[in-house]
Amino acid sequence: MHSLFTDLTKLVFDIIFPSYCFNCNREGAFLCSTCVIQIRPNIPQQCIACHKPNYLGLTHEQCQTANMPLQTFMPYDYHDTLLSNAIISGKYKFLPSVFKILATSATATIKDAVAHGHDEIILCPVPLFSSRMRWRGFNQAKIICDTLSQSTGWPTQNLLKRQKNTATQKDLDRKQRLQNVTNCFTPIAVTVNPNAMIILVDDVITTGATMREAVKTIRQHYSNPITCLALASD
Repeated sequence: MHSLFTDLTKLVFDIIFPSYCFNCNREGAFLCSTCVIQIRPNIPQQCIACHKPNYLGLTHEQCQTANMPLQTFMPYDYHDTLLSNAIISGKYKFLPSVFKILATSATATIKDAVAHGHDEIILCPVPLFSSRMRWRGFNQAKIICDTLSQSTGWPTQNLLKRQKNTATQKDLDRKQRLQNVTNCFTPIAVTVNPNAMIILVDDVITTGATMREAVKTIRQHYSNPITCLALASD
């Protein structure tokens, strides 16, 4: 019944307020299928620790520590103007469907890159602080997780809570970014298969400071292998 109500509400809303692609103005979606396939892929991937190129974003052996992920994968390049405009529009014009469209388009690439060798995968969205969640009305990382889950069957599980209202990372230098995210998360204790791969999911990775802090926090309660995933690399 809830699903039917949601579908009918969406249908009525789409009739009254039809969606148009923000890039080409074609009716049908806030980011149309013609435009989304034009987004430049992120090649090559990089090690999250030293930012040097590495196949599939694997963390170099010499860079690996207890609080580093095994891999960091980002299918898109944030410096592609179409992609950055899509993400900015999604976040600040309150268009959650943009993240579903981007995640759907990248699902096959993501699955090929991160699923090898793992029988069970758990998707964990990087959480927003409660006041930002109320203001935006959605967590784009959760939308990405749920979209991937629908296509892959990988479950979404909240394993982190954000306990600190951090400033936007893009406005800070490297030292400030590290200070900004220190101790910003706390782990949520639930039962998970210790052999399952945990994939931490966000929309954009810049320096990787937020993801490394998230990995460190997960490590306080879980010993699972961890991969980091974002739609784009800035």
